[in-house]
Amino acid sequence: MMRKRFHLMVDANGSLRVDMPTYAMVPGTFLPIVAGVTHADGVAPGQAETAVATHAVSVLVEIPGDTPLMPQGMVDAATMRRRYREHHRFGSDTWVPPRVLGDK
Repeated sequence: MMRKRFHLMVDANGSLRVDMPTYAMVPGTFLPIVAGVTHADGVAPGQAETAVATHAVSVLVEIPGDTPLMPQGMVDAATMRRRYREHHRFGSDTWVPPRVLGDK
């Protein structure tokens, strides 16, 4: 496993997630912390869409150690699409992996 920071998104069900096929959020790593909106372990109830859209909330996640990264540290989209070619989202030519924001 390796740790990388990604922006969160709100899915169709209103849940916060990272747009990657396999990951685990690291507790206590949500940023930024905004009073009444976000805290180290998440987002205040009813604030998900506001937090993501207004504050660009990110979280540190653990991703598999074999996740293909390009030399500049970004996820290799072409390799991921081939790896998940049978998946309706991650194998699609329209899927663009989220930008890696760092490893802390």
